[in-house]
Amino acid sequence: MKPVKEIVEKLIEELQKATGIRIKPAWISPGDRVPLITLLMHDSELRPIDMSGKLVYDLRFQVDIWHQSAKARDEAFDNILRHFEDNKNRFHESYGWFDIRFTGITDIEEEGVFRKIVMLRLRVVG
Repeated sequence: MKPVKEIVEKLIEELQKATGIRIKPAWISPGDRVPLITLLMHDSELRPIDMSGKLVYDLRFQVDIWHQSAKARDEAFDNILRHFEDNKNRFHESYGWFDIRFTGITDIEEEGVFRKIVMLRLRVVG
């Protein structure tokens, strides 16, 4: 069994590598400065594979990209997509991640801050 905390820490590390933006595993707070990426676990399901004791984790995260402009926000998201596509084999070999999908993409402008909400689904064997 793989600790969920370890999966979240690796996800934060990879999002940081992709964008160079600070990642916060919580909701945005007063005083936080943009650019910022917030990460919240939205849903999870754990299923046994067989008698081996291994599990398949089906994890869903809400990734919010907060930036000063729509262009910079979209570039950050493009960098994430490219990073995950370019490294999918490494993710599978190193972390056991597979079936990584970005869904439910929504753009919002709030008080001069540009935000992109992305639902990220990934499966993990552990």
